[in-house]
Amino acid sequence: MVQGNLRGLAEGALMAALCVVLGLAAYYVPVVGMAAALTGPVPIVVAYLRQGPRVAFLAAVVAGILLSAFLGAMQGLVMGFAFGSMGLALGMGFSRRAAAFTTVLWASLAVAAATALSLGLSFLFLHISPASMMEEMLQAYESAGEMWGRLGVPGMQEQARTMVAMMREALALLWPATFTGAFVVAAAINWAVARGILRRLGYRVPDPTPFVEWRVPRWVVIPFLLGWAAMAVGPHYHLQWLYRVGANLSMLLSVVMAAEGAAVALSFLRRWLGGSATLVLVAFLFLLPGVAWPLIVWLGVFDLIFDYRRLSSSGPGRG
Repeated sequence: MVQGNLRGLAEGALMAALCVVLGLAAYYVPVVGMAAALTGPVPIVVAYLRQGPRVAFLAAVVAGILLSAFLGAMQGLVMGFAFGSMGLALGMGFSRRAAAFTTVLWASLAVAAATALSLGLSFLFLHISPASMMEEMLQAYESAGEMWGRLGVPGMQEQARTMVAMMREALALLWPATFTGAFVVAAAINWAVARGILRRLGYRVPDPTPFVEWRVPRWVVIPFLLGWAAMAVGPHYHLQWLYRVGANLSMLLSVVMAAEGAAVALSFLRRWLGGSATLVLVAFLFLLPGVAWPLIVWLGVFDLIFDYRRLSSSGPGRG
């Protein structure tokens, strides 16, 4: 038993070291940095599946400490928490053979909580606020535009200033939806990357539901419509907070509705046109985002209300 525990701890230490290597590559190596960042949580996932949650948690803690030693307290804290929380949540999902939606939801909540904790600790002990970090990033973008302007690129300086002003305004209004969406997208990408690697390592992991069969819970239409109502009512009654809530709900759930609408649209287009014609039509619609996006969003809304795929399958001549 002691030998088994030592073997498990040794494997956990190896996974922590691999996680640190990937973290350093993500920070220092520009070309492979993105790939390293996406695979960073995978060693924690493997430790979870092979040795259980306790060893995986210890590996995540060790990786965070070592990353802080190499990158500094702030960078190491953020990266260590992100890798560790994502790896533990994905490991739990894969070990329980949970559905893709459930695992991505767990990972999103875990990385959101870890990000909030790391930012809170950095503000408490290092006096670094998230607002100042964001402002520094925006100023760096604006400075880059000024540099290109001095190098003779026409209009780049003014374009950078306009873009930064728009980003400041959007973040001030929509930061909850922006960060929530970012957490979900990051969790989904990490789930897909981890699933591919685990399959190559011989693990059996559940397949995702085909996109044309995706279905959002019907109750989601209620907060979506309430968000639109809040955006309409808020300015009329000078309730800025109500408008903010509505704008964030509308922005975040519009993406969900678009996914629902795209799934039902592809389902019918494949049935009517076949695979190749569907691809051509979808490619054409991508050239008209201002037209296609609202249509797809509201198709998703009405599909949640009427369930077009069920109606078509139980219509005349079927069943």
